[in-house]
Amino acid sequence: RKLKVQDQPVANTVIGLTIHSIAQQIVNTKLELTEAINQLTKLWPSEIFDAQWQSEVQLVEAKNMVTALHAWIQTQSATAIGTELKFKVVHADLDVVLVGHIDLLQQTSTGSFEVVDYKTGSTKPTKAELQEHSQLGIYQLAVSNSEELNPNQAPVSAKLVQIRLRNSKEQAVEQAAPDLADDSWLVNQIQKAKTHLISEDLPARPGAQCRNCKVKTVCPAVPEGDQVAG
Repeated sequence: RKLKVQDQPVANTVIGLTIHSIAQQIVNTKLELTEAINQLTKLWPSEIFDAQWQSEVQLVEAKNMVTALHAWIQTQSATAIGTELKFKVVHADLDVVLVGHIDLLQQTSTGSFEVVDYKTGSTKPTKAELQEHSQLGIYQLAVSNSEELNPNQAPVSAKLVQIRLRNSKEQAVEQAAPDLADDSWLVNQIQKAKTHLISEDLPARPGAQCRNCKVKTVCPAVPEGDQVAG
């Protein structure tokens, strides 16, 4: 933002948003698969691709993702509480406000809640990374502390549903996070982030996100930006 770099829409991001929109309609209006595919074709953002063949290839894969997602949704016995559900929860002990939105919030027959996050990307976390998955942890913490969503403080679970990275049967793959019985790791992460923000100490940390970064040449955390640190 400081350098006024304008991000252009990334194809995978736009595809993800489109499929999330279809997912919301499948749950809320009980779209049949044929209707969901027709809606996908209608909303398909062909203009974001450099060539027509790219659009056609990606549309085929998007149809496969919608098919897998539709089949997964049909298997759910839990009751859908909300889709694309925005939350803003005050966590009194941490003195922070947890803000975000949930792709799908379900309630089981036992009264517990389940947060579902659809993933349309080409990578997925390892089993080790799932043990302390910040995004799923925040969802669990937020719903656990929400008087509006969870007044009786029922247990909250969370999972990713991978619809691009399907199994050999072209089925969606679930990745569940552990119960947040011990949330000390997440509390530490939040407190550390809060300290950095208050002190305006925002160190650059290299990672997978660096691949598409527009400001590598002025970032001291990567080789391309070494001259800045010097």
